[in-house]
Amino acid sequence: MDNRLQTLFTGRQATFLETVNSTNSYLLHMLSKNHLPEGSVIVAHHQSEGRGQASEKWVSETGKNLLLSIVFYPSFLSTQNLFILSKTFALGIADGIRQITGIEIKIKWPNDIYAGDKKICGMLIENSIRNPNVNHTVLGIGLNVNQDFYPIEIPNAASLKILVGHELDLDECFCCLCNAIEKRYLQLKAGHFDQIHEDYVAALYRYGAFHRYENPSEQFRAKITAVGDDGKLFLKRENGLIEKYDFKEVKFII
Repeated sequence: MDNRLQTLFTGRQATFLETVNSTNSYLLHMLSKNHLPEGSVIVAHHQSEGRGQASEKWVSETGKNLLLSIVFYPSFLSTQNLFILSKTFALGIADGIRQITGIEIKIKWPNDIYAGDKKICGMLIENSIRNPNVNHTVLGIGLNVNQDFYPIEIPNAASLKILVGHELDLDECFCCLCNAIEKRYLQLKAGHFDQIHEDYVAALYRYGAFHRYENPSEQFRAKITAVGDDGKLFLKRENGLIEKYDFKEVKFII
């Protein structure tokens, strides 16, 4: 085991695949057959059907990036607190990338990872519910590491290589991510919900400043003032009106 991996369990049992339809789908299929240790991870060089939020595709050049999925068992969480998982994992990923690169990293609501105005990482969380609590959670991560070019239809994408000016070691990035994610997960497990929320808000992209947004009927200027426990985004318009938006109900104009 790589001595750069300093976790108790995250990444300790890893399956490396050359190609797979989706690391999340593969891990979910494995879980349907057998119980896996917490922190088990699937890593792939290529995904033929990589998935993002809300059925979006995740595009990645083979062998250049980190494509992985990790299973957690947050049975201590009720189904009413699901969004705290998104906050926790987004913070862990942001922490890890910050340690790798030394550059400022922000979280674009709800959980895209940005450097400046460029998206460098996306995540997909899929939960299995056993009322009233969570049974298991699969965290899928697509981190742009060494890719040089992106399709014209995703103009705001960038990689760590583009940002720092040199290639990075994928194994080192993997270990840093696992270390940082587990640290945040253990913080969650210890019940430090308020600290996680405070850190999440502090890391929010565009928090507290006026920018342009778009809903189904109009474009407008507003600033982010809060994120609810249910994950809804609070936007305050220049006229003082405060509106709440769910995921996909409002678009950031970048």
